[in-house]
Amino acid sequence: MTAIGRLAERMAPLPPATSRRVHVERGLKIPMDDGATLVADHWAPRDTGGRSLSEVPVVVVRTAYGRGGPLGWLYGPVLAERGLQVLMVSARGTFGSDGEFLAMRNERADGLATLRWLADQSWSSGRVILAGSSYFGYTQWAIADAAPPEVKAMVPHITSSRLALSL
Repeated sequence: MTAIGRLAERMAPLPPATSRRVHVERGLKIPMDDGATLVADHWAPRDTGGRSLSEVPVVVVRTAYGRGGPLGWLYGPVLAERGLQVLMVSARGTFGSDGEFLAMRNERADGLATLRWLADQSWSSGRVILAGSSYFGYTQWAIADAAPPEVKAMVPHITSSRLALSL
């Protein structure tokens, strides 16, 4: 288990790790409808308790704050150690993704394109959880009314569902 995984387990009410080994594939390219490409990292448990990886739910975290560093480590390895796959996606114009970052302007189209791409991946289980705080939470609300049936849950936290009224 990673050091950050041990720390998270001690500080938060998380279930114990089920996989001590995780795999990460960095720099995945996700095509958008307008030709731009978003960059993502895919985290997965190496030990899946006898299930194939394509049976393991995927947590999608879309962020403008970077896939690495503290935020990436809190989602990627910590959730993969607990038996989930994680797809950390950099928002348009951030951390290697094409285009210009225009806060909240492209999140709906890019989020839906990301989910369509995910559905075509051999490792995708067809069970998706959208998760994240702050801007990550907004990326979930941006697609909530059009999310495909594969999205089984949304976990936005420390965010607003009525952002326009907050400004």
